[in-house]
Amino acid sequence: MSPVIPKLFSTVIKKPVKRYYRTTGVPALDQLIYGWPRRGLALIYGSQKTGKTTLALQAAVTTALEEGKVLMLDTESGGIGELRLHSLAQAMGVKEELIPRVLSNITVYQAGELSEQHRIILDEWDSRAESPFNSASTKW
Repeated sequence: MSPVIPKLFSTVIKKPVKRYYRTTGVPALDQLIYGWPRRGLALIYGSQKTGKTTLALQAAVTTALEEGKVLMLDTESGGIGELRLHSLAQAMGVKEELIPRVLSNITVYQAGELSEQHRIILDEWDSRAESPFNSASTKW
């Protein structure tokens, strides 16, 4: 394959990727999954104690800071509290005066049962669809 083809492909694909995805902050992970979707759902799953919650919280803080509202559905730990989010935001270098706004943009639900998770997602999606803030420019 010509060296021009990969370069052309990466140039052509970068624009739509940036439009629909935002960086995870980890270049190698971005190469695998393009980044986090700007709208919609991202599902993180894996073995216990592998950093899934921390990865999700970092994404939530970054999104809440840069783009707006975040809905998190905690299915197992029950340990996502305001103090944990505040500490993580500080560790990520978020300015202290911006942390209250970041925290207010993150809504966390605890739901262990699949039916409860499904209900929360549908209820939240429905409320966003009816919201006057639901438009192409909304950062959700």
